[in-house]
Amino acid sequence: MLSSPALDPGLNPVQKLLVAVLPALFPKLRVGNGLDARLISHDPAVVAAYQSDPLVHDRIAARLARFIADDSAAVRAAAPGWALPTLLLYAGADKLVNPAGSRAFAAAAPAQVLSSQCFESLYHEIFNEAEPGRSQVLAALARLAGRPVCCIKPCANAVSDPVWLKHRNRGPGPQAATWRGLANCSSPCLRGSPALF
Repeated sequence: MLSSPALDPGLNPVQKLLVAVLPALFPKLRVGNGLDARLISHDPAVVAAYQSDPLVHDRIAARLARFIADDSAAVRAAAPGWALPTLLLYAGADKLVNPAGSRAFAAAAPAQVLSSQCFESLYHEIFNEAEPGRSQVLAALARLAGRPVCCIKPCANAVSDPVWLKHRNRGPGPQAATWRGLANCSSPCLRGSPALF
């Protein structure tokens, strides 16, 4: 499953030049990634949790930036021959990566191996969006993955693990119970199934 992947990082001409030159000169150089945290979600609590999380930083290595730029183009080019069953869910109002990359990939990949849906009004973190967006994404995940909705919503068998939740969801909130339900659901519809995330 792909969630708003960087299939087109949306680099401007200056960034493209830097990505082409810096890795050769300074492969371990880390620079600010330029991402505006306010654009990860329409949910202010998600943004605040992201901004206050000590594990989140704004650094990116020149080598990683080049990898993303080069390999995103390679993945898009490979789309017509894509053979791996894939679920692609992406944000149409994404300002952190260009959703055109996901659109191009979805248009070129064979329909028998790719299921995709764009959420036009959502930001990058589609699973951590404000309601009703979050519920729409979870319903689409259930439908496209062929799983009953019970496995995507909090379940009675969920176990509370605050450490796991903090690192998975950037803090407590409604989405924490959803992911906890996914990770610890003992429902027969998930046992023995491949992970949905």
